[in-house]
Amino acid sequence: YSEEELTPSQLMTLKELSEQSGSELNEDEQNYQEFLTFKEDRQRVQECQLETCVFGYSLFSSVPLTFALSSDVPVPPSYTLGPGDQLKVEYYGNENLTKEGYITRTGTLHLPLLGPVTLAGLTFSEAETLIRNKVKAELIGTSTFITLGELRSISIYVLGSAYKPGAYTISALSTLTNALFATGGVDPNGSLRNIEVKRNGKIIQTFDFYDLVLKGDTSKDIRLEQGDTIFIPLRNSSARIAGTIPRNGLYEFKEGETIQDLINFGGGVGPSSKIELSRVSESSGKRGLTFVDVTDSSQLEVELRGGDQINIIISSSVIPKNVELRGEFVYPGFYGLNEGETILQLIERAGGLKNTAYTPGTIFRRTAVAAQQKKAFLLSADELEKSLVDEVTSGTSVDGEAYESLSTFIAKLRTIQPEGRQIIEMDILKMKRDPKLNIVMQNGDILEVPSRSITVNVSGEVLNSSSHLYKEGLSASDYINLSGGMTRGADKNRIFIILPDGNAIPLNDKLFGKGMGSRTGSNILPGSSIVVTRDPD
Repeated sequence: YSEEELTPSQLMTLKELSEQSGSELNEDEQNYQEFLTFKEDRQRVQECQLETCVFGYSLFSSVPLTFALSSDVPVPPSYTLGPGDQLKVEYYGNENLTKEGYITRTGTLHLPLLGPVTLAGLTFSEAETLIRNKVKAELIGTSTFITLGELRSISIYVLGSAYKPGAYTISALSTLTNALFATGGVDPNGSLRNIEVKRNGKIIQTFDFYDLVLKGDTSKDIRLEQGDTIFIPLRNSSARIAGTIPRNGLYEFKEGETIQDLINFGGGVGPSSKIELSRVSESSGKRGLTFVDVTDSSQLEVELRGGDQINIIISSSVIPKNVELRGEFVYPGFYGLNEGETILQLIERAGGLKNTAYTPGTIFRRTAVAAQQKKAFLLSADELEKSLVDEVTSGTSVDGEAYESLSTFIAKLRTIQPEGRQIIEMDILKMKRDPKLNIVMQNGDILEVPSRSITVNVSGEVLNSSSHLYKEGLSASDYINLSGGMTRGADKNRIFIILPDGNAIPLNDKLFGKGMGSRTGSNILPGSSIVVTRDPD
């Protein structure tokens, strides 16, 4: 199923059917449950594709429908018996019979011809030895063969930063990882590397999930017992590694782990790789960029800090390229730029955007655009200067004040340093849907995302140029009236809205309705500026 295939009314019908009793509704109930599970799976997969999803969480992205363990799993000799386990005992020799029975709540199993024997708490191997010895001693000439039938269930608790904390009933053969996968795993804020198993109030095992997924080490994946608690603490620290490395991503790290450990998590690097470390200064709180020599073990053994970013460039001959991220990023600062890296990839490396980020107000500056703007300013200055010289040399009378003003303007054109501002799309969903909007970053780019503005500015031919608190639903006309209205010299047909991203749009644009006379002209965004121009006549 998909959300597109089921309408809201169909979903409601399925829900109503699932809440009714009766065997004829089993298929509908199953369909509805499968749809909900599919929807939860997809939502969790999407969450794990976000910038803040730590390596390892995607392994829990499929939510199980049941918590049953396969009945085909072989029972090891070390399996501890308990009430509810079924044993099959076969006698052969002088006595030939077969008996199946369950271990009772008192921990005993009734043996044919021999009576009860206490087995609870013994391993399967110990129980076999006990029964064989008892049969051999009391039933002369009789041997026995013992097998396990149905296994009991045990109750455990999964608590802390679990995806779905609570009490669960699972197979007695379940290990810690069986239980984690069966119950949905770890919450995005939980630790994958410090999972505790508690028994009778004491920690009996601490499990590092990275040992399993990165090293294949199952030595600490212990079998659970009745009443055990799996406790998942909050994650403490994480660091990101990106660039030309097999496993780009955000990794949880433990205290004392180093740059080399993070590189190992990512799959390792070659001797020709260049390593860039982006780290927040403890003194200034600002992010700086340093280079780590891949051949210097002392540099690689530097301990990691929370929020560290490592970028791997494959060739030492590559000239480093940098960009700067400012404002409401989780980790703003300078970042080394990989070939072909896009805005979305850089946002991911920076840990994503904060909840306070206001993307409509994004300011994007590019050195190439600044160079083009500078060239255009100089060309305009040359043309104006040529026109001025032509006027003077032609013998035409030139007003001295006008000449001085124009000369000053030409000089300003020659000295002004343009910002190189370029209008870009910063809607994350739009960029993901349309790759053309997800532009490739260039050396020297500056991307600044401000916090949400709460004002609207009004300037130009109004009685009182001022800033006003943004209020949803107010039109351009309302904000102008709050500034005292327009002056007599205002041009009512040439009013512009400067959007937070720098775009300037006439008020009569369809985005704002039909101009001053329209009450639909209320699509004014916070951080916008309303400019009323002067009527030249």
